[in-house]
Amino acid sequence: MKKWIYDRNGQAVALDCGDSVYDQNGNFSLWIHGRNLYNQDGDHVGWTEGGVFYDSNNDVIGFTRDHTQHLPSNPGYGGTPGMPGLCGKPGRPGFEGEPGRPGYGGWSDELLEDYIEE
Repeated sequence: MKKWIYDRNGQAVALDCGDSVYDQNGNFSLWIHGRNLYNQDGDHVGWTEGGVFYDSNNDVIGFTRDHTQHLPSNPGYGGTPGMPGLCGKPGRPGFEGEPGRPGYGGWSDELLEDYIEE
């Protein structure tokens, strides 16, 4: 089931597709493996838990509408765009190990749309 991922301003900018994240144009961005986020090269870039997405510093970078984890603040929601066609996934890389997870922080200094394009 595809779910929109919203940024700190409540704008839908990415899609959670279960085992992967796509940008709003349907381009593949990140792998989801357990509660870990990996880039296309298999490098660990963050976590996801209860519908909330965290960057590598464990700061909140985005969330789904049905999130169950705490947010630093609750933004209003913007409009939800139409569902894009999704591009194919690249070959799944070997994933590096999960690093130690720092304590929870506030909102990330990075924008979600920039983060998923790394």
